[in-house]
Amino acid sequence: MKLASTLRASFATACILALAACGGGGGDDSPAPAPAPTPATDYQVGGTVSGLSTSGLVLANGSSTATIGSGATSFQFTNRLATGAAYAVTIQSQPSGQTCSLTNASGTVASADVTNIGVSCRNYVAYVTNYLSGTSAHAGAVDQLVLGTDGSVNRHATSLATGSEPRNIVLSPNGKFAFVANSNNVPLGNTISRFAVGSDGLLTAVTPSTPTGAAPVDLAVTLDGGMLFSANLEANAVGQYSLGADGSLAALATPSVATGPKAASIALSPDSKFAYVSNWNGATLSQFSVTPTGLVPLSTPTVSTGSGPREIEFTPDGKFAYVANQGSNSVSQYQVNANGTLTSLGTALPAGSQPWGLKVSPDGKSVYVANLTGNSLSRYRIGADGRLTGAGTVPAGIGPHGMAFTPDGKFLFVTMQNDSTVMKFSVEADGSLTLVSTTALPAASLPWDIVIH
Repeated sequence: MKLASTLRASFATACILALAACGGGGGDDSPAPAPAPTPATDYQVGGTVSGLSTSGLVLANGSSTATIGSGATSFQFTNRLATGAAYAVTIQSQPSGQTCSLTNASGTVASADVTNIGVSCRNYVAYVTNYLSGTSAHAGAVDQLVLGTDGSVNRHATSLATGSEPRNIVLSPNGKFAFVANSNNVPLGNTISRFAVGSDGLLTAVTPSTPTGAAPVDLAVTLDGGMLFSANLEANAVGQYSLGADGSLAALATPSVATGPKAASIALSPDSKFAYVSNWNGATLSQFSVTPTGLVPLSTPTVSTGSGPREIEFTPDGKFAYVANQGSNSVSQYQVNANGTLTSLGTALPAGSQPWGLKVSPDGKSVYVANLTGNSLSRYRIGADGRLTGAGTVPAGIGPHGMAFTPDGKFLFVTMQNDSTVMKFSVEADGSLTLVSTTALPAASLPWDIVIH
């Protein structure tokens, strides 16, 4: 009996234990709740895109990149960042035929995705100085041409007044301001006009204008946007100005430095360490170093050119320089030494009649010269040693003068002074030019210079 009782007790205990292990006994048989998700510790960086109608836009955040397609309205980098990490988005590559800008591009990741970076894109705009506007004697203007991604060139309805007989136009490196040299000494002349560049690329006048020396004809802005220089033809000098973040100009403590006779053009080396002035009546270039307080003549203050030197240009790497000589119908060529002095690369090459404008292609492979009275464009190939080889001429309109490449290097625009037009040429793979279109400007406006942004 005792053994049977013991067996019955053991059996009952085993059954109870089995039921407990299997969730028996009539209790809740639902699964145990999942553990709470771990809070995110890294986040995406991105934002919105507007106006993008072509391909080629690439954004960068450090080593991470994002390629943005045509028509996109938003973007995100695939690399995620932890809370507290810094980000600084830049444009690594602009889209074809457009220019884009950023807002809210840098900051620190908090505890959420970054979504407020803005990318705004627009078509290129060309700005053309018209030596005469037709409204009154000596009065000038800036025309604005909107360049469509479909190849169209559309003259904007708004033409902005400048001072008297405007010549050169330049942009600040950040693209926010434009400056125009007004060369005549009648009222509104001997000044620099200022314009703000809107988000749509169109200009708005900023007053007042800034007085200069006699007959400012060419301008240059340092790479950091901190200084502006003015070649003053009749003053035989360069005016020197500090450039404020708001586009304001103020004369430096040394307001001008002497050049040779008839300072006709000024150019800075690509790194803005050196400045060069063409002395039209001296057949020389004046050579300067650029310091925080202005220009200082180099130990070799001048270098010889042909007769009547005009525009000066450098290869993008800053190793070579070229000068259009209006009086001797030639192009001088130089090597740029480490100390900034120029060394001639030999005999100047022949150009057309009265070469004035000169541009080096963005890829550094070609030089183009506008022959003012030859009504043509001369082209040269740049060798590995910087020496030029003639590559023929292309017919142009009447009085080709100012030239500008689109930022993507695909087109070259040239002002035609005497028929008041702007010609657009496509730049082929071998550097040759093909005429694409001609845009009419106001009659007898004498378009002088052009810049594209």
